[in-house]
Amino acid sequence: MSDKRKQVFYNSLPDFDIQAEEEKRLRAEPKKPTFSLEDMEDARKSSYDKGHADGLQIAKDSIEQKTEILVQSIIDKVRDLEKEEKTREERSIENSIAIASKSLHRLLPAIISDQKKILIQNALTDFFKDHIHRHNLTLFTHPDMIKPVEKYIAMLSADVLLQPDEKLSPTQLKMSWVDGSFEFKPDQMVDDILKIIGDHVPEPSQTLDDSTKNTHTEDDNITDKDS
Repeated sequence: MSDKRKQVFYNSLPDFDIQAEEEKRLRAEPKKPTFSLEDMEDARKSSYDKGHADGLQIAKDSIEQKTEILVQSIIDKVRDLEKEEKTREERSIENSIAIASKSLHRLLPAIISDQKKILIQNALTDFFKDHIHRHNLTLFTHPDMIKPVEKYIAMLSADVLLQPDEKLSPTQLKMSWVDGSFEFKPDQMVDDILKIIGDHVPEPSQTLDDSTKNTHTEDDNITDKDS
């Protein structure tokens, strides 16, 4: 009876030789693929789509970056052009003012010289409007202007003593009486104005042609016409 229990006990043990053979056979067989063909196709398509999307995004980012650089370059160029145009405009204005100032320095003295007879006549006319009843007046003028002034003053007053004064320019005159005096010096006034202008206006970068000279002289036609 004891032999029977012993036989049953050993019959329940596994056959290690058989198991070893089975494991050896399984190791020799090729491994089955982890993914099916469908899974592999899906993975390939997904990778392609992702790569395509990434490529498009990279291209988009590159285009946007280049566009931004180009736009910024254009903006900077426009700003530079605006600054250059503003500077050019300012220089053009300054140059125009300077040239106008230089023209005035040439023209005004010439105009004063050319129009001295009319200026003196107007000054005398204005003087006698307010001093018609004054007597014992003495009028000083440049020697070259004695004759033309004498003819005109005779029409305004018969009580004026005319005296030559070489200290006065041909455009100036001076009237004096017992308790006062009157001076007319338009050329000096113009010189003062031109000096003030010259002190505030820079020299032009484009100067006027110095070859243009004033053809008028101190002794203009006034003395010839009225002598």
